[in-house]
Amino acid sequence: MSDLDTFAPGEGQGDAMSEEAFERFKEQMKSAAAAMQQAAKDESRQKQKEDKLVAILLQFFKDPKKKDVLLLASRVLEQNIMPHFVLSVMVLGNEFQKDVIGADIQGEGGQEAQMPTIDIENPYADNETIKRDMQHWFSGMIIQGRTNVERMKRTMLDDKGKVKLIVIQFAAFVMRDYLKHHHKTTTYNELKNFLEIMFEKIMKAIERPA
Repeated sequence: MSDLDTFAPGEGQGDAMSEEAFERFKEQMKSAAAAMQQAAKDESRQKQKEDKLVAILLQFFKDPKKKDVLLLASRVLEQNIMPHFVLSVMVLGNEFQKDVIGADIQGEGGQEAQMPTIDIENPYADNETIKRDMQHWFSGMIIQGRTNVERMKRTMLDDKGKVKLIVIQFAAFVMRDYLKHHHKTTTYNELKNFLEIMFEKIMKAIERPA
């Protein structure tokens, strides 16, 4: 058993996997979804995007295997990090990943815009499927983060200017599940080290003009 199997979401916070905590999470996410819809009510194109993302979120509720990830997502949302960005982290390798990216990359005349990405040494991308999925993952986070750069800088970073640990933990569990699906094993520390570098590059890419 790897340390990822025994590592509890929000380790040290007590109610990590209780049913009561999970119910609280669902209420938080429903409130976030409602706020997303309300904010988009006057923008038809934006509303289509929001509705699509809300539908993705609701699909995650139906999968009991996602409980760890969802509970961590609730704690990330408590940091006032944008729900769009949280979703872009959650959907690595998921059938909904293209929807999170595609919601924002349509250019003039419906042409697909060039997707932003980062240059990173990726020890996990040893086949084309994983390489493609992770490049799309990077792109989705950058695209969603650029919708409100100042909020991202304000909510994602700790007092030392580093990406908050809860965000790293959240992404580590997303990657754990994804890599398990591809029959790969790793440790929490290995993922943490990779994700710290990844998020540093993601934040720099978000701050650059699109």
